[in-house]
Amino acid sequence: MQKPDGKAMCAENLAELFDEETSLLVQIEALQKQIEDAVYAKKWTNFEEAQERLAQVRRELLLIEERRQAFFGGGQPVSSNDFYTWASALEEADREKLFSSYYALKRQSARVQTAAAAFSGYLLEMRRIVSGILDAAFPERRGYDPHGKRCAPDIRSVVLDRQF
Repeated sequence: MQKPDGKAMCAENLAELFDEETSLLVQIEALQKQIEDAVYAKKWTNFEEAQERLAQVRRELLLIEERRQAFFGGGQPVSSNDFYTWASALEEADREKLFSSYYALKRQSARVQTAAAAFSGYLLEMRRIVSGILDAAFPERRGYDPHGKRCAPDIRSVVLDRQF
């Protein structure tokens, strides 16, 4: 069993990992916002650079996540119950700092996920609208996928047109 000061040191290291993850998530949120604003304003300059930077930050985040998983289970996934069990044995001040960092990470993670889901929904809706406009403007385009290959007609159109 570890000495209390060893556990406190581990808690401090883990809190630092949480803080690193949180700062990377803040960077991801800012980059997502930059990309989102560029799409809304139809400004494509430096768009690829922003996407590459976003991919780089995500790779950094995965590396920190691997370090965090290795911290507990040697690479094995750790359930939240294991984390809470381990943290409950800490001194109150260490536990509060650790939980503060952990909850900040969770909040930022939820913000990034929510923003990404909203933007993804917007992009899907815009794609559907543009596809509908192109289908109406160029009826001969029907029956082809976006890559120009012939595809089977949608069964819904057959049922709706009563040609089945």
